[in-house]
Amino acid sequence: MRKYCIPFANQLVRNWEHTSSVFIVLLAKKAYKTCQSLMRNNYHGLVCISALLLLAHVCIAVPNCVVFGYNPSNAAGTGVSGTPIYTATYVQDVFGNNNVVAVAPGQQATYFLSANGTFFSTGLAQNGRLGTNTTSPATFVDIQTGRSDIKAIAAGYANGYAITTNGTVLAWGNANYKALGRNTVSNALYPQQIVDGNNVLQGRAVKFISSGLTSVGIITNDGSLLTFGTNGNGQLGDGTTIDQYCPINVVDGLNIIQGRTFAFVQLGYSHAVAITTNGSVLTWGDYKGVGRASNTHYPGYITDTNSLMVGRTFVNAAAGGSSTTKAHTIMVTNDGKVFSVGDNNSGQLCTGDTVDANTLVATHSSLNNIFIVKANVGSLQTYLLSSNGTVYVCGYGEKYVIF
Repeated sequence: MRKYCIPFANQLVRNWEHTSSVFIVLLAKKAYKTCQSLMRNNYHGLVCISALLLLAHVCIAVPNCVVFGYNPSNAAGTGVSGTPIYTATYVQDVFGNNNVVAVAPGQQATYFLSANGTFFSTGLAQNGRLGTNTTSPATFVDIQTGRSDIKAIAAGYANGYAITTNGTVLAWGNANYKALGRNTVSNALYPQQIVDGNNVLQGRAVKFISSGLTSVGIITNDGSLLTFGTNGNGQLGDGTTIDQYCPINVVDGLNIIQGRTFAFVQLGYSHAVAITTNGSVLTWGDYKGVGRASNTHYPGYITDTNSLMVGRTFVNAAAGGSSTTKAHTIMVTNDGKVFSVGDNNSGQLCTGDTVDANTLVATHSSLNNIFIVKANVGSLQTYLLSSNGTVYVCGYGEKYVIF
């Protein structure tokens, strides 16, 4: 575990997102100091942002997005394409007086949502992933000029997603991964509404969306959980490994959901994690990330040999992994504690070692007095945001705890 430096004096971390190529931090106000971050073999490092407290609402100034890492086709939005960004750098100020309230980085393309409901993209446009009705790379283009009804965004490997104020889901990008929410093999060059081909969205509005590499999870206003996309490890939770073009209901094959509603879901490369409205954690898909002995195609409980989950309420989780690194899951409780399970070859479980865990484990004791509010993961790393705005990293290149 390491916190690298203090690059932004007294700056409040609002949120962050990342992929294997780019890391973006939302700040509360302008900052002017930068520091060197760490990059090893195409994996970005982490800039540690130390602040006075956690800002729990929208950012209040522009530019308020800091980025570093791999930058193909200006996916990082700095205006300079192709050159890795080793020092934390602001994205271009193209938003005028509209604050950035959300960011969603995909593979070589990134989406930004401003406070007035408009959304922008930057980076590679192959297969329509910019959503601008073109396949030409671009830097900060309005995805749909004149549209201002977007309230949330998400990104997959080669797809973008948005939720409108009336709860409609829009999708665009590559059709090869069956992640457009429509029964089509044609790429979508601009945002198009997903299709309710299985009659599971009737009368429901969508309030939350999360995309893994090529699998998508959505939560409706009544707390129902739906998924679509690729399903090779059962990560859609419908009891099969059949890919789904259109949204389907997650199936209660183990009889443990029984009327529960959902507040959060995240799909990783090969597994998924969800949190119910009463704070319980359920996982499914690749056995490493779900904490069970074999792949499971239905939501179930993580093996908890040490009874670490007893009496705890979970508020945040993250599902990491890739085709080569299997899977891991990080979970955060309402009292700021962090637990993990899964593959740990690079120390991404934050336990201070590289021992895989097939049952829930506590993170290293160096975190005992740190109140964590959110986790984010990559294929080989884990990022933890504390209540005072400091970001901690463990995993690839940082497997040993260093304070």
